[in-house]
Order: sequence, then structure tokens, then C-alpha cells
Amino acid sequence: MGWADVGYHSDHILTPNIDSLAADGVLLNHFYAHTVCSPSRGALLTAVHPIHLGFQNSIIHNKSPYGLPLDRKIWPQYLKQRYNYSTHIVGKWHQGFARKEYTPTYRGFDSHVGFWTMGIGYYDHRNCFKGDECGLDFRHNMDMITNASDIYSTHYFTDRCLNIIGLFAIKNDNIVPFIIYYFSDQHNTSQPLFLYVPYQAVQASLVPIRDRLDLFPYIRSPERRELAAIAYSMDESIGTAMEALHSKHMLDNSIVIFFSDNGGHPVENSNRAPGPTNGPKENGAQNRPLRGGKYLFYEGGIRVPALVWSPLLNKSGYVSQALVHISDLLPTVLDAIDGTAIDDQAHIYGVSQWKVLSNNERPVRWEIQHNVDPITNTSAIRWYDWKLIKTSKHYGPSFADYTPSPIDIGPHLRTNIQNNDRLNSKTYRILRQMNRRPDYNVL
Repeated sequence: MGWADVGYHSDHILTPNIDSLAADGVLLNHFYAHTVCSPSRGALLTAVHPIHLGFQNSIIHNKSPYGLPLDRKIWPQYLKQRYNYSTHIVGKWHQGFARKEYTPTYRGFDSHVGFWTMGIGYYDHRNCFKGDECGLDFRHNMDMITNASDIYSTHYFTDRCLNIIGLFAIKNDNIVPFIIYYFSDQHNTSQPLFLYVPYQAVQASLVPIRDRLDLFPYIRSPERRELAAIAYSMDESIGTAMEALHSKHMLDNSIVIFFSDNGGHPVENSNRAPGPTNGPKENGAQNRPLRGGKYLFYEGGIRVPALVWSPLLNKSGYVSQALVHISDLLPTVLDAIDGTAIDDQAHIYGVSQWKVLSNNERPVRWEIQHNVDPITNTSAIRWYDWKLIKTSKHYGPSFADYTPSPIDIGPHLRTNIQNNDRLNSKTYRILRQMNRRPDYNVL
């Protein structure tokens, strides 16, 4: 999902439920993920930077013999051990499945309904590798779901959320009627709930629902119309889940976080230097006014829509300019629960942003090392309002000052030798500390 793929950043995308959460919560204007999904999800789950997970170079592929390192604790392990949470995941995992120990229910989740790989068909729920190597990847824990081939994945995931929450249907003329598939592993309401819902939407290849596509006749680009329709269906799902939580009186002491795992994919050839406002391509995404998109360390590839909604926020209804990394979310939630910190494990990169966001206080971050990849000789770092991208690709390094433009262009850092040297030295220091390869020893 790109920067301009939500209603509050666009004049033609309709996401009223997400927009409402943004208006009543805190909109994160400088929230950073990684350029692709596996590294972002690894950082989210562990609060560890991808360079210390072995994820600095690529995603986890179907035949990858590794996964999220097993010595790293993730959200459900913290929440269950400390606070006796019920923990569930609905949707995409993509943190490895070469061994069963890499899969969600072996990492602390009570249940998982969704898929393990990078993506599936919206209706047939199959994952295809190299075009014609396809197989079903739709699961309930360790078992295949074989009776749902005609059900839109977003709807199925919505049903599962309702099932966990404890509702079987919500009557609302604005919400499509869903077919509930019952699972016995529902949430025990005597426990607090952690519900992680990494939607398939709006990932390519796009397959929208026809009547949702008809809502956007004014969008000329076919790819952009499809993305708008899929985003609208996802927004409906979020609204349905919020209504269900409200009806069960579960929102009074809750935190809701919405974000994308990487920028949108508008670039026809990701190896070509992108301009500031590339139009829709690939999955119809737009990152305007940010430069570039998915796979790139320009702002459009890593600066993504994000918000925090909670009645526990002391201040809300504002746009935060704080620098926030995806690895900050776990420490932030642990701090919000009872003020305790994350375990003192090696290479914890995330920091708590709870006081910053709840009280609109001064930022606690001034720097984000986006990546250091010695395999492709690519690195990127933001420090205050400066950013340095170094790469061996043919479009060369990029140097940018953030102020005042949100676009990743501006006065060249090479004119400021002191800042250039400072950012280079930070990158080299981190390079000496990092793990250069994932652990391939899976046997």
C-alpha cells in the first residue's frame, strides 16, 4: 500500500473507516518500514532491525531454507508470558516455513488462519512459484482449508476476526453478508486479546470484487481502479472488525495500529531510477508526492501510511512528525500496557514511542538506519532532516535534505561534507556489527 493509497492522502481513494481512525487517533507522518515485506514483518515481530535477522538482502522465498530466527521472541511470546494474552494471527505470515518451528502456532500464536508464503490468489488461495508451480496455501494452523475456493480472501479473514472476537454476524446494510466458517479456537474473553491481521490486500496480483470496482468509474487507469476497489474492501473489513469489538465492549482499553509493510509498487522497472511522482503501475499503487516505490530506499518505498488509535492516548486527533520505525511498535505497546521495557536482548532496535505519541512530546528518534546490505552494496540512513542512499546500481547514490519538501529530493548532501562524512561513518559502524547472512542450518 502506497502513500497515496488511503483516503486521507488521496482525493479518489475511499477508505472511510481508516480515515476515521486517523482523524480520531494519531497519524504518523514519518513512519518507516522496509522496502519489501519479510524484513518489515521480521522487524515488527521482534523489534530487531532486519540486518540482525539476516533479512537485509531479500524476502523469504518458497524454497528458502530459513525463517525468522528461532532465538528471537516475538509479540505473542511477550504478551502471553507477561500478561496471559490470547494471541491470534489472521492473514499473511511470510516469516518462513522450512521447518514447522518457523510457523505461527510454533512461535506463540494460539491460532493462525491465512497463508505462509508471500502471496496467494484472492479467490483460489493458491501460491504460484515461477508461474506454473502452484499449490494451495490456505491454512488453519497446520491444516489446509480446502472448502473455501470461491470465497474472497478479505471476506474470509473478516469472518475469522469476527469468529475470534465472538460474533457470528453483524447486520449492516453497508457491509456485505459474510459466510462464517466456525473454528473452535475463539478468544477467551477472560483474557486480553492480541489480534494481528496482516491482510492480503492490496498485494498484487489484484482481483477486486466486481461491485466494489463499480464504485470508481472516475478512475481511468484499470490498475488504479482495481487497487481502489480492493482497498475499499479492506476498509470495510476494518470497519466490521471495529464494530464487532465495540459491540463486545472491547475497545475501551485497546490500541489499534494500522500501517503498510512497504511502499506501493508503481514502478515498471524497479531497477530504473524513479522520478518523484511516478504514476500507477504494477499493482496500481501511488506514492505521490514521494519518490519511488517498493524495492527502493527512496521515500516512496519505505515511508508508508500509519496511524495509532486508542482511547488511552492522552492527546489525539493530530499529525505526529516524530520519526518512527516499524520495530518501535512492540516496545511501544509493552510500554503502554504497564510501562515495562522489552527484554534486553542483543540488537534490539525498537524504542518505545508511547509517551511521544500519547502526549505529543519531543521525538525520541533522530536517526533510522534503513538498511546496510553488503551483498548488493546498498545502504540508506536518515539522520534528522538528512538522508543518504548509497548503491552500486546504475542510478547512483542519492543525497537529500528533507526540509521543507516531503519529496526525497532537494539540496545535495555532497555540498555538506561534514554531514556526508557523519552519515557514512554511522553506516560503516553498523556494517561491522551486522550478521551478513541468514542461518541456513535448518536441520
